[in-house]
Parts: sequence; structure tokens; C-alpha cells
Amino acid sequence: MVTYEEYSDDDLARVVDESERSSNDKRGPFERDRARIIHSAAFRKLQGKTQVYGLGASDYYRTRLTHSLEVAQIGKAIAMRTSADPALVEAICLAHDIGHPPFGHAAEQELNEAMKDVDGFNGNAQNIRIVTNIERKHEDYDGLNLTKATLDGLIKYPRPIDHTVGVEKGYYKGDENAVLAFRFAQLAEAKTFECEIMNWSDDVAYSSHDLEDALVIGTVRAEDLRSSEKRDRIFALAAKAYGKDYADFDQARPLTNADVETAVDAICRQCIERPGNRLTNIKMFVGNHINDCVTSVEAVERSGSQNFPRRYHFQLKLTSELVRRVEIYKAVTFACVIQTNSVLSLQQAGRRVARELYMTYSKETNLDLRYLYPDDWIPNVDQALTAVKFGGDEHALKRLARDYIGTMTDHFAEEQWKRLNLPGHGQLFVARA
Repeated sequence: MVTYEEYSDDDLARVVDESERSSNDKRGPFERDRARIIHSAAFRKLQGKTQVYGLGASDYYRTRLTHSLEVAQIGKAIAMRTSADPALVEAICLAHDIGHPPFGHAAEQELNEAMKDVDGFNGNAQNIRIVTNIERKHEDYDGLNLTKATLDGLIKYPRPIDHTVGVEKGYYKGDENAVLAFRFAQLAEAKTFECEIMNWSDDVAYSSHDLEDALVIGTVRAEDLRSSEKRDRIFALAAKAYGKDYADFDQARPLTNADVETAVDAICRQCIERPGNRLTNIKMFVGNHINDCVTSVEAVERSGSQNFPRRYHFQLKLTSELVRRVEIYKAVTFACVIQTNSVLSLQQAGRRVARELYMTYSKETNLDLRYLYPDDWIPNVDQALTAVKFGGDEHALKRLARDYIGTMTDHFAEEQWKRLNLPGHGQLFVARA
């Protein structure tokens, strides 16, 4: 099994050197990164953020926190089979959704539309904001001061966001200097090997665990999956994602209706119609799918790798059959769960709350604005107000509102919205860190 000792000095470096402070620490640098992420407030708050279903309606399905834990477990299993340090992959997987706003992707899309003039809102970009700036661990630096290998592994889209040319995902332009401090300039458009593992693990978790939740709760039914209208929708969704996210496979062998028929029939036969305990059948089906996705991957050496930091030495090789299956299972969840009245109505409410909070917290003319933020955020508000009024930075408050709302859980965002819009709601004093 690969350990941190096989990584280069560049991989292990931190922006602020801590070699003296950590001399008595027997953990490896990636184990320390993993611990810093787990102990962060942003990671803890994932327990209160929506994955697919809204929080509170059931005690069974996943939250953003349990999803992250399961992504990390899948990633660790892949790392142990390939040429990656398991602790490094775990750290990256645990932090891969740490920047998600409340109310899931719907609120992320709403905030993105509202903030187009400040690079929008993107969960991946917010990941970097949190671990390099927003979290507070030590007086000597902002953020968590993670190793370059961990930070670089969070760059899923290695480019600055620029809505004027259609680049919707990446990192914020305002964070470019922070990103360039840990990126490897010769491979500006490449993902690290550990990032590729995280990305695949995320897709595997989405295609299995979110589908498992839907099957257990009963929102995926055999009669729906066997209807031509639903299958056409599943095919359209899967084919679009397959051609976009895995373009090389799509060109070699496009996803077909027959692929959808095979995958959907397997779900019906093995999870819904098979005799025996229903929950056991579903768990066996999901477990077998995850095992296939973990055991089929390979690490292939990147051309010229001897000239790069170790995090760029390898690339992840996937099989087209499993990539097609993953995209179809993800499409089943989207078509049968997300594109339904019950979920979309909750998403609309979340969109409204997110947008109206943003309008309130970014409103320069509100004379009481600094007191709407928690005490610990007031210095940031004062700094942003000064930048707007005297520094020529008209977007400083908008970026601050983006950071603050992005830290909120679903419940806290809803409660804040009620306090701001419904007189008499809530307590006079609310604890907030």
C-alpha cells in the first residue's frame, strides 16, 4: 500500500511551514489533513445539508455528510488497489462537498444566477474558499493550511470561472493566487490522480446510495421504469451526461437505448421483483455495483510523469461498461426522484430562501447590515463595506454574503429567513459560531 513517504516534497508542502510544530506528531501529513477536515465546522455542518431528499421527512436516507463519508470509503478502497495514499484520498473525498450551500444543487443554481457579476456560486469553488480562507484553525494563517496534494485534489475543474465565455465551473478568479500557490504550472488543465479517484467515487456513490434511498422509500417503482416515457427520459439524461463527462468513451461507443433497457431491467428484477427480503435484495444489488466499480479500475502512468510531482504520476483508467451503468443509475434517480413534485416543490422553497438571504446580506444601503451577521463576521463586514465605499470594490459585500450563506445548514438558513421576514418568529438571542 502506498504511503506519504513515496510522495514528493512538493506534494507534502504547506503554504505555511509547520515542520517544527509537528515534529512530535507521529501521523503522516495526509492523516493530519484528514483530521483537520473532520474537525472543521464546515464538515460538521454537512449533517444539516440536503443530499437529494429534504432533511427531516425520514430518518433513513442520506445527508450531505453521510454521502461524503461513503464517498471517502469508496475512494479509500480504490486507493488501496492503485497507486495512491489512502489517507490523502480520504481527506479529499471528505472535503469534496464541504462548500455546498444549504438546500442542495437547486439553491446552488439559484445563488449562481443571482451572483453572476461576482463569478456566481459554485460548490467546488467554495470548497477552496473554505479550506484556504473561511475556516479558522490557527492565528498564523487563514484556512486549514492543508498540503498541496490535498488542496490540488479538490480542484475538480482546473480553471477560473468566467461566465462571459461559458466557464461555469472551476475556482473563483479572486482565489486564483491562492490556487496557483499549490497547482503545478506545467499541467494547468490536468486533475491530480487522487482527484480523479474522488470524482469517480462521487459518481459511484451517487449512482448507488442515492438510488438505494429511492428504492427503499419507494419512489423508484417497476411500473415507472418499464414505461416508455420514463425510459426515454432516463436515456436522454444518461446520454447527455455520458457524452459530456466521459467524452472519450462516448466517441468510442455511445450509450444506447439497449444499455438503458439492460440496466433498468436489472434494477427491476434484482431489487423490486426478486423474492425474499426487499431491503436485503436492494443492499446486495448496491453492494455488488460498488464492488464492480472499485475492483475494475486501474492506474496508468501519465506520459512524462518523472518530471511531475507524484500526485500527477498516474491517471485513472475506467471501463466503458461501468461508466455507462453509473450514468444510467444516476439518471434513474434524477428522473424518478428529483424530477417529481415532492422534491421540486422543496427545491423551489430552498431557492427562494437562498436568493432572499443573499439579497439581504449583500445590501449595501441597509444601515443595520453589520448587525445582521454574527459577531465573528462583523470585522469582515466592516472590511467589505470599506472596500465598497472607499476601495472601489463594488462586489466585496456580495462575495461576503456568498461566503456566509454557503456556511449555513438547511435549518439555520430557514430560521434566518423566518427571522428576517416573519416578525415575532424565533428567539431574541441565537447562538451562532
